[in-house]
Amino acid sequence: MTFNKFLNLNRISKKEFSKISGIPLRQVFRYANREADPNMINALKIKVYTEGKVDLEDWIHEDEEPRPSLQSLRTKFDSNLR
Repeated sequence: MTFNKFLNLNRISKKEFSKISGIPLRQVFRYANREADPNMINALKIKVYTEGKVDLEDWIHEDEEPRPSLQSLRTKFDSNLR
């Protein structure tokens, strides 16, 4: 289940979740809106405070294209300089 879906289904505000979890409100907003993925500590906090309904695997974005590696970006950049 996505984090935002959990919050909506359980009628928990982002501000309330921030208070009970100790995760800064700005980060809670970013995680809920999928603008950012939590670090391992915050992902584990979310798992605990959602009683496992939002698990670590729920942060994987399978529908998105994989991000390019740093090496492939360097190669592309270098080839554009020539």
